[in-house]
Amino acid sequence: MTNTPDKTIPWALLQRYKMIESLLLWDRRLQIQTLMTFFSISRQMASKDFNSYSKLHLENIDQYCRKENSYLPSNNFIPYYISENPDDFLSKISEIRDIAFPNKTGLLSSTPTIKRYIIPGVIPSLLNSIQTNQVIEINYGSSTSPKGSIRRIHPHHLIKASTRLHVRAYCETKKDFRDFNLSRILETPVLVRESHRKADDDTKWNLNIKLKLVPNPQFNEDEKELIRKEFTLKSERLDIAINVALLNYFI
Repeated sequence: MTNTPDKTIPWALLQRYKMIESLLLWDRRLQIQTLMTFFSISRQMASKDFNSYSKLHLENIDQYCRKENSYLPSNNFIPYYISENPDDFLSKISEIRDIAFPNKTGLLSSTPTIKRYIIPGVIPSLLNSIQTNQVIEINYGSSTSPKGSIRRIHPHHLIKASTRLHVRAYCETKKDFRDFNLSRILETPVLVRESHRKADDDTKWNLNIKLKLVPNPQFNEDEKELIRKEFTLKSERLDIAINVALLNYFI
């Protein structure tokens, strides 16, 4: 967590505060209806919880957007009850699926993963930059500059690839669209100015191709059939649409 929450907050209310911040951070908006649905509470209760959160952390709420019927996060949004780790948000969303499967047996295991560290403030700054169309200045470490070098980038999307989280952005130094590993951003980014670069300018991002995946032609027919069953192939091939910028991650 970025800050230590008040330990006097009741547990149930704390869960709703966490959901409020998760939605403001990751979905970039909050609708009262979402709280009502997720927690099975009345509109009156959901509104009361949101107003309570707003009084505690008024600086995190920007305004109410009538067009989207949503509350928006402020430019200086700082989470108090959640971490900025995307896996935490994904696990929260998975709880919705768990409601449909209450009789878990604990037989499902998973392999260990090595998480990559992202310094606090990086994700909110990047999401804010994307939402407000701002150039952002980062100190970025690389094999040629392990201690970091200053880059000014124009972000337009975050990309989750395996255990890595990247930002797709135009780099003023390289004069091209690149992917930047968030774990190699060494300091909290700083907003600089309004960006004149759009996602529409990113050729690879907007170039969609269709991959045709087939069983290895060197396999015999029985081996090919096994592959088809494994991947539920209804024909000789599996067509997957993907944009070129994500191709290497998929492969």
